[in-house]
Amino acid sequence: GKLLSETDKEILKYLSNVEAELGENGRDFTIKFEFADNEYFDACVLTKTYQFENVEDEHPSKLKGA
Repeated sequence: GKLLSETDKEILKYLSNVEAELGENGRDFTIKFEFADNEYFDACVLTKTYQFENVEDEHPSKLKGA
């Protein structure tokens, strides 16, 4: 299937900036998506945080979004 829907493509037209911040442990990270005002959602900044519980983990064990 398609990776992005037509609605996704419309929403991404409002994406104005993407930032990544590395956590203190050097593995965890947060991605911030900044959007211009739009009709799809109220929040101008959406975040996604990836946390690793063990140093050996290849994939994050916890995901948080806002």
